[in-house]
Amino acid sequence: MEPLGDIGTFLIAQAEGGGDEGGSFLVSPALGLMFWTLLAFGVTMFVLSKLAFPRIGEALEKRANAIRENIEASERQREEAEKLLEEYRQRLREAVRLCVRLLGDPAFQAILEHRVSPTDAELASDAALDRWLLQTVTTSYHVSGTCKMGPDADPMAVVDQYCNVKGVQGLSVVDASIMPRIPRSGGCHATVLMIGERAVAFIEAALRQPTGV
Repeated sequence: MEPLGDIGTFLIAQAEGGGDEGGSFLVSPALGLMFWTLLAFGVTMFVLSKLAFPRIGEALEKRANAIRENIEASERQREEAEKLLEEYRQRLREAVRLCVRLLGDPAFQAILEHRVSPTDAELASDAALDRWLLQTVTTSYHVSGTCKMGPDADPMAVVDQYCNVKGVQGLSVVDASIMPRIPRSGGCHATVLMIGERAVAFIEAALRQPTGV
């Protein structure tokens, strides 16, 4: 047989039984397996190109759009957080400067010698005051017991069982400071809510009684 220069011609010739051995390559196990493997691969790729690949492309595009939306949402959240943080800083600045003005009132001069902190330099600008706030401001955990509830026999008791301040008419304390000690229930939030509700009940039922001190 003449040598064939084209692979397509070679395959056609082999399929027609014109091989050197006088038979078709389709009856050769090795060549037959190769042929059917390539045919199955080609059919599979054709089906995928018509059906699966477009869907994969759509899924990837949706995923890309979701990622872009998440990035944009993250940017908006970051901007909102920065705006909220600046509002908090401004409120803290105003609070500190208000306290400084209050302490400068003549009514306090008899009990105050001088202001220790913040200094005039730290109050001179927002940036300086922000640095002072970052160094000074902290959190407090379950502060309580500063004016605890207790009987008259307890010299450290400040309020009676109705939250009335002993010895002061018409003054009450209704918060965690009246608790003699921090409850061991995992926090005092619920206890403070109960204290507030009980104080409201005392007022509504006119149960506020004089301490007699």
